[in-house]
Amino acid sequence: MPERYYHALEFVPRKSDPNRRWALSVKQPLAALVARGITPLVIKSKLPPPELMGKRIALHAGAGDVPYKDFSEHAASWTKVIWGVELSDLRLALPKSAVIATVKLEAAFRVKRVAEARAYAHRGNAYSAPFAGLWERHDTRPVFEMGPIEGRYAWALTEPKLCARPVPLKGMGGLFDLEAALSQQRADDPRGSTSLTMRDEGSPERDPCEARSDDTGSIQNQGGA
Repeated sequence: MPERYYHALEFVPRKSDPNRRWALSVKQPLAALVARGITPLVIKSKLPPPELMGKRIALHAGAGDVPYKDFSEHAASWTKVIWGVELSDLRLALPKSAVIATVKLEAAFRVKRVAEARAYAHRGNAYSAPFAGLWERHDTRPVFEMGPIEGRYAWALTEPKLCARPVPLKGMGGLFDLEAALSQQRADDPRGSTSLTMRDEGSPERDPCEARSDDTGSIQNQGGA
């Protein structure tokens, strides 16, 4: 099998520095459902890099949308209760191409089956371990995405902390280097002044949602890390 191609800012297992600030791009309205703590699970094609398990990462709302038909009825009912609008209309009101929160990448597991909008983990055998982190906490949790989920991986994004304001940023898809993406954006648009506010280097976890911009005001985590 040929080696997978990674774009310049994407996390490369066993090569990238896990201590840098990383962001995961998720399409709306799923990103908002995660940021509000309504669901921790997003479906991906592979397990997350082991180097990032248990770390806080930025949650980036991508430029695109998850198609309405790819959501379960549970998602539609939740959006009606929380936001008072239909799921299809909600996508038009939510921020895109912006960091909206930070989350903890707590666990992941391969989905064996979905029943009644709940994802059941594939527990593997003596020769495989298709899970990572504290995955048992999230086995059988509700999953709002539909479609061909079986055989793919559910990532558990927990402990969401909303940014005071979204940080405008063009995403790179998947897991990408937040600092490098911000630097590239500043180079592409010198009139903007988005910059990162670094925490104490001795802090065990630097929060990637901390950024500042003259256009958006001070972006801080509510509650702190």
